[in-house]
Amino acid sequence: MIKRFALAFMGAIFILSVYSINQSHATFFSDSFDNPTYTNANWTVASPTWDFVTLSGSDIGYRGTISVGYPGAVSFANNSQYYYQNDLVVETYVRLETPVDASDIDTAAGLVFISGSLADLDYREYSVLLSIDDDSGAPVGGLSVYNYSSDGSVDEVRGATWANIIFDTFYRLRMERDSQGDIDVYLYDNSTLLASLTGIDLLASFDSGMVGLGTDRSATFNDFSIAANPVPEPTSIFLLGSGLIGLVGIGRKKFFKK
Repeated sequence: MIKRFALAFMGAIFILSVYSINQSHATFFSDSFDNPTYTNANWTVASPTWDFVTLSGSDIGYRGTISVGYPGAVSFANNSQYYYQNDLVVETYVRLETPVDASDIDTAAGLVFISGSLADLDYREYSVLLSIDDDSGAPVGGLSVYNYSSDGSVDEVRGATWANIIFDTFYRLRMERDSQGDIDVYLYDNSTLLASLTGIDLLASFDSGMVGLGTDRSATFNDFSIAANPVPEPTSIFLLGSGLIGLVGIGRKKFFKK
């Protein structure tokens, strides 16, 4: 009876440890944008400069004051640190600001990933963008994944879908890459899933690169994070080891008893 209880207990520890491993993430870098000093010290700004603004309530965001017609701006996380791209999870809140020119409302913002050398103009880029376009005079929201070449032209739209979004509202944008390099993208309004694009493959291999935020007009970002897919925590490893050792120990006792 005691042996049966011990076996059940060790099995429970093993199951708990596996569940804990599956629920754990390693966060490499994060920024809530509530500390301008921290942000300015940890982000590499390509152009133009980013400005902190106070939004409604107590929210403090990261806004790029970009003139209408500017080709775009990108800021790279963790001082342009390169990250291994497969099994990567990147998430942020993004808010598209109402354009200054009401006659030209096309705008987009989101996550930007670059591999290669910017200095030598030998790089590839893909972007996960939240956008609002002027479709026959009516604003239309969308979620898309683009590939870019080193000269800045769009190689190909790898995925796109409609999304019910509006200006001046925060949405959560999440990108996941699996071990094969395929991309899954999710767009949320609070906890409600608005749109998704899954199983997207890129035009070329993208093993490592810089992770950043970009916009072609004006956008505000909050709660940015770069994390790995689930990895064991020390406590999870201890639980897993304890469970396995216990099971092996009981098995050995039964073996030698025979």
